[in-house]
Amino acid sequence: MSGNGSNGFWPTLSLAERDRRWKAVRAEMVAQGIDCLVVSGDQGNWGGNMANPRYLTGIGDRGFAIFPKEGEPALLTWWIGPYKIRQRTHTDALTKTILAKAKKRQKLPNPWRLEAPWIRDLRQAGPLWSKQIIRTIKDFGYERGTIGMVGTSQDWEPEGLFPYTTLQNLRKGLPRATIVEDVTWIIEKQRLRKSPEEIACHQKAADIADVGIETIKEVARAGVSELKVYSAIVQRMLEAGSERYLMIFWESGPTPTHVALYQPLDRPLLKGDLICDEITPRYAGYVAHPHQPVCVGKPMKEYQQMFELLKGAFLKAMETLKPGVTVGKIEDLLTVPLREKGYSYVHCPFHGLGLSGLEQPTARFGSHAPMVPSPRRLKFEEGMVIALEPMISTGDQKIGIPLGDTVVVTADGCRGMSRYARDIIIV
Repeated sequence: MSGNGSNGFWPTLSLAERDRRWKAVRAEMVAQGIDCLVVSGDQGNWGGNMANPRYLTGIGDRGFAIFPKEGEPALLTWWIGPYKIRQRTHTDALTKTILAKAKKRQKLPNPWRLEAPWIRDLRQAGPLWSKQIIRTIKDFGYERGTIGMVGTSQDWEPEGLFPYTTLQNLRKGLPRATIVEDVTWIIEKQRLRKSPEEIACHQKAADIADVGIETIKEVARAGVSELKVYSAIVQRMLEAGSERYLMIFWESGPTPTHVALYQPLDRPLLKGDLICDEITPRYAGYVAHPHQPVCVGKPMKEYQQMFELLKGAFLKAMETLKPGVTVGKIEDLLTVPLREKGYSYVHCPFHGLGLSGLEQPTARFGSHAPMVPSPRRLKFEEGMVIALEPMISTGDQKIGIPLGDTVVVTADGCRGMSRYARDIIIV
């Protein structure tokens, strides 16, 4: 892993990390008889839908990675005009004049937080994606090969994101190839356990999320608008190094239901308001995901009682979580104590984190979780990173309080990454 560099950010993802990934994915491709992968991605899900192409190329953007079992892959993206223009050998007089005046300008960092570019073959493919995919596969010599599609499903979203028309055009345009419709698991299996470099990126994201929480502590007061607090969180996390694909779920008021995809309003916070938030910055593609409840003034007794029960379940799960413990065990620790006391739950108690904010392993509680749960018998492994984020709600689920931290499973236990996310913060 590279240390602090001229770009002022640390850590950066190394070529050794790239080679580790390529070796593992290619070993699985050979075992399954796959010659080449077509890996889809887009900018949705706050950048999470780019996870699979970015895992292989280091570059997060809308497009497709074409990943052969040998040789360097290609990234087909929607627009590479500026990139190609800079590679032109001809330079006119005006450009030379401007460059001469700007020559002392500090060199710009690699925008993808990479030690060096992982790939050199970038091609413009939009808007007719399938045409360039077919051309690239032929360039790689696999027009008669076995081609696996990645993205026709997705770890937590089984119906996938691969464009239907693109898939049909690939079938027509590669009549001698064998198309395997879904081998998404080949990549997502590798993404389950994080390397030390990946975990370091999660930690950096968690540090940035703490900046967001500290911003709430500083800015949120009775009379200050939700919009001002929300905007300050975004600004300061970007200044601290987050990528622009960050996410904040937010709800505030005297009776919040749950953090939601909620537009902050230009309304003043009031004394007694409870702020429920989910702070998700992104560093080198990797996310952190704390839930930190904040109360404007002292919380009402009922909220404090609910939170103490929730906190006890959270800490018990943290004490228990380690390699070999099952998904079902942690799910029960986070949910059964709440039910036994007459409370309920709206959100899933935990889910995986990585280049996407929603990954496996995950659990399900109730009927509202927008993801498919992992098998309860699935065991946690060292290197898994999860959002441990239980929520307690009233029995009718109309009022709730979340709590959560970004947690990495270690060799003999687990470790939370946030300096906060243990108590209600009172401002």
